[in-house]
Amino acid sequence: MILSSPALSPALGPMVLSTASFSGFNVCVLDDPQWLDGMMAVHQKTREALPADQKHFLLPKTPEYFASLLKGEGGAIIGAFSKANDEVVGFCAVVGADHWRDAQAKGFVSCPDSDQRLADACGQTQIDVVQSFCVNPSFQGSDLSRGLLGQALSWCQYKRQPVSLPFLCKEGVLLAQVAGENACALTKFMKAGYAMEATWTQDVDGIKRQKVLMRYMPRKERMSMFERNPQGIKLSTQTAPLLADVLVRYVAAGRRVFLMQGSGRKSAPVFAYVPI
Repeated sequence: MILSSPALSPALGPMVLSTASFSGFNVCVLDDPQWLDGMMAVHQKTREALPADQKHFLLPKTPEYFASLLKGEGGAIIGAFSKANDEVVGFCAVVGADHWRDAQAKGFVSCPDSDQRLADACGQTQIDVVQSFCVNPSFQGSDLSRGLLGQALSWCQYKRQPVSLPFLCKEGVLLAQVAGENACALTKFMKAGYAMEATWTQDVDGIKRQKVLMRYMPRKERMSMFERNPQGIKLSTQTAPLLADVLVRYVAAGRRVFLMQGSGRKSAPVFAYVPI
């Protein structure tokens, strides 16, 4: 299997992004069509493991969708595979747009923005969106989520580096859309530094579903916000439905919610909330 760096346009040149190692797995950009069958198997197994009323947590995608990203067309695939046999055990897609309105036009984000708040906040900066996040159910709990989201962030940062000034990173926004009832995904993204930015209802297969827009926030930004508005709520991840419901309610009331501390397995998480 070929493991090469993500492809960019000839004008930008190739980009080097190292492979990360997590608990017996390698995590890196996948850019060879040979990975496709393994990816589709993981995608299918992950959806099959979801109860009928949770299938919308991971929407179906076609092989053509993933194949184009494996070629570096419009984004990338960040994948995790076994060091022992190269079996794909998890992956996520990252798709890019020139700015917020471009991301909306391409269907990467469906969050409404009638008051222009999100468009104004993002400005004309590049938008990247994490999609189709899935881990083989047999390997869940192996810390792969942290590895995949970490490499997705690294890829976006490397992508924005000018070749002439490789230590300067252009501004950009990294987003994800998560089902409001998916407490597991909400927590994983917030442990990776994402904040719950907005919530709305969306028709999915004829049913109104709650959706949440997540935005990556560097720790320095989160700390600064919390210091100005030191408000937090302590919730147990053992009551997953309650966790998701409470957090979504806070966001719906015009607050930005993010994880401040207690991301360890034995400590109850403390979620900070600040006015938007």
